[in-house]
Amino acid sequence: MPNLLDFTAFEMKPDLAETRRRYDAFWNGDLLDRPIVLVTAQNPDYPGGWYHEGYYERIHSDLDALVAGIFSNAGHLLYLGEALPTAYLSFGCDEVAAFCGGELLFHGEGDQRGTCWSKPFVDNWKKPVALVEDHPLWLRMQSLLDKFAAAARGKTLFRSLDLHTNMDLLLAMRGGEGLCVDLVDCPELVHAAVGRLTDLHIHVAREMERLGVLTETLRNHYSGSGGTCYTSQLPGPGHDGKHWRNLDRWGFATSQIFSEVSPAMHEEFALRHEKRFQELFGLNAYGCCEPLDRKLDLIKRHIPRLRRVSISPWADIGRSAEGLGKDYIFSWKPNPSILAGERFNPDAVRREIRGTLARTRGCVVEIVMKDTHTVRDEPRRYSEWVRIALEEAQDAK
Repeated sequence: MPNLLDFTAFEMKPDLAETRRRYDAFWNGDLLDRPIVLVTAQNPDYPGGWYHEGYYERIHSDLDALVAGIFSNAGHLLYLGEALPTAYLSFGCDEVAAFCGGELLFHGEGDQRGTCWSKPFVDNWKKPVALVEDHPLWLRMQSLLDKFAAAARGKTLFRSLDLHTNMDLLLAMRGGEGLCVDLVDCPELVHAAVGRLTDLHIHVAREMERLGVLTETLRNHYSGSGGTCYTSQLPGPGHDGKHWRNLDRWGFATSQIFSEVSPAMHEEFALRHEKRFQELFGLNAYGCCEPLDRKLDLIKRHIPRLRRVSISPWADIGRSAEGLGKDYIFSWKPNPSILAGERFNPDAVRREIRGTLARTRGCVVEIVMKDTHTVRDEPRRYSEWVRIALEEAQDAK
């Protein structure tokens, strides 16, 4: 796959050398003449229509046509400022379950097909679950990556696949009701299954380090379920300045499906396994959309070198602030529905942000607005929300 450092220009980003110069200055604590700006916008001069390349098309369409369509869509966009062209080749959040023998299901027809999910296929955890090397979707993904890599060199980058793991993966394989019953009826089998998956991911992480394919991810990279990776606390001790180890990178774990599972079960079936994986990394983030306010003591106890904890819209802000204090990043995720309503209410935005910042005074807070699937064709809502958030953050100092 193409590496940013291999090129001085992309076909879709001819000013790549200047972009790299600005990023280098930015991450060394300097600004050349303005802040970093990332904007993607439609290119009004690009000929041709839009190729619909959702999950369904990636799974079922002709691969050559799919790759051509991905590049055609990329050409419909302008990558302004420091924005970089990139492609996302995933088959969906349950693709790993499919690679292990599952079937991906879709809702809707035609262009209305949205996301996909795995049809549960495990009825007995005594049967080993592993990657099916000759599974049609696994073979197709390899072919897609090969074709894309051959076509992408000198044109664009690509994003990693959507590799939901551990309890999320078990849920996709077994189904929610079945897995919850298993926690009570056959806990030893669930432990064995999670243990095997954890061993697999530890092996993959160590192999990537051994093969020398890990890269530096301490810049404007996505950390955990939101926030950037930049920190002066990495790389880890003994780094030679050239070869990146897991110890020099951020780790992440989450068990979103355990949102309604007791703290004791969360500790037993998730944290005791997740901590083995997170031991590999220099710093760690934990959590995504699940409320963790009643489990923070357990998370702090088990997760090594914990720095960032996700506080979702369903978490109690006061209890979370008390649990995290100033020792961990309070990664607050406001509810994106405030941007998606029929009418946008700036006063409600201000009240929510002001109230949260007042209750988290003394904490190390970051505000991550994410999962904004619609703003009702009013993109100004984004800039208005950001303006209000900045004003309230300044006033809260």
